[in-house]
Amino acid sequence: MIEETEYRQELEGKLSEIDDILKLEKKAEIENNRDYIEKSIKRELVLAEYGEQARYEYVILATDKEIRRAAEIVLGEDYFSYLELR
Repeated sequence: MIEETEYRQELEGKLSEIDDILKLEKKAEIENNRDYIEKSIKRELVLAEYGEQARYEYVILATDKEIRRAAEIVLGEDYFSYLELR
């Protein structure tokens, strides 16, 4: 009986350590991806409130550097000054 109790205590201690490690890793992962998470939330909120076109104009085009540069080439830089005035 004593061995079983000691085994359970040791097992619970190890499981607690693993749980603590996983919590720290999860917290670090969220922090490392904070920018992406914030943009994703903003994108979905704008979509829900204002629709698909607003999502592209105000979130995706405004925050994605590669898409913005491609749009500048295709649509001209004046397009973005229009967006900034709205």
